[in-house]
Amino acid sequence: KRLLARYRAFLDNGHGTSPEYCAENEASQRRDAAYAKAVGSLFAFNGEDQWQLARNFGVSEGELTAMRLYTANEYGAVNDALRANAESGRPLSEKYRVFREVLNAGMDRMPAYTKRPARRFTYLPAKALAEHQVGAIVTYAAFTSASKMEDWRWKGKDRHAFTLYNGGSGKDIDAISSNPGEGEILFKAGTRFKVISREARPGSEAGVYEFVLAEVDEQGAVIASLPQVR
Repeated sequence: KRLLARYRAFLDNGHGTSPEYCAENEASQRRDAAYAKAVGSLFAFNGEDQWQLARNFGVSEGELTAMRLYTANEYGAVNDALRANAESGRPLSEKYRVFREVLNAGMDRMPAYTKRPARRFTYLPAKALAEHQVGAIVTYAAFTSASKMEDWRWKGKDRHAFTLYNGGSGKDIDAISSNPGEGEILFKAGTRFKVISREARPGSEAGVYEFVLAEVDEQGAVIASLPQVR
């Protein structure tokens, strides 16, 4: 049942032959085994809703588990580890290395959300704030959560507001999220953005900004598909 559900999704997503699927499935099973060993948790496909997710998106047990755990309560620890790794250069622990690999792999199966920009509200440490100058390219080592909801607006005056134009790395994971209905758009770890604008956020405290960011490729070229981005 697992093989059939994921194989049908594999074909529907424009892939080719069963030998290609067998190779892909073998690789995903290796990732799942590594994930279960490193993280110590793996949700089995034992409900019709989970089989439907496998059928619709082609996710494996490990990929489903990573997305569910990340959106439930693991996002803080995972992202702290990824940021610390980027800043210090020290190797990631096996747990977080595998978590990043499996979560990124699962996100590759989810649809990119490019219909409208995603919204995000967050604090920035002083060093990161200084790096977010107009024209700068910034790399987000951690996963980046945003929302597609039109009315998702943080009312507080102490957080920076981000409008994120997605070039493909931001995935609509609302169907799998532990908090469905939030309209979560999750950007893969390592996504790079260009700072398009930086302006004081109206009605907010001094030093709080509204940013517009557009995803870029490895060469720094904007790849966000919306026509407003140049």
